[in-house]
Amino acid sequence: MSFLIAVHVNEGIVLASDRRTTYTTTKSVGTVVEKHIGVHVTNSTDKTFLCPNGAGISTCGDASLFGTPITGYIQEAIRTKIDANCPIEDMPSILIQYFKGMSEVPDTKFIV
Repeated sequence: MSFLIAVHVNEGIVLASDRRTTYTTTKSVGTVVEKHIGVHVTNSTDKTFLCPNGAGISTCGDASLFGTPITGYIQEAIRTKIDANCPIEDMPSILIQYFKGMSEVPDTKFIV
């Protein structure tokens, strides 16, 4: 995971992302291993999130975790770990700890 933190007092930054999700899958058929790169799956994945403290999070990189979209995990981290009083500078470590607590850590980048 990697992070970019941008903080401006009395100003704003626009975060934007697309909604397309692609996956790379590997499938074994007998002794042959097939790797499918960039398989299009959906056009409805959230990749930019508004937090209760007014900060935003955008993500890119691995879009799935345990075979499901990473969106739900990010939403849960925001819902359970980031409240209206959470300092923006604490958010990267909160997300790192949240995802490092899982058995699989995604290769995902975050912009906070």
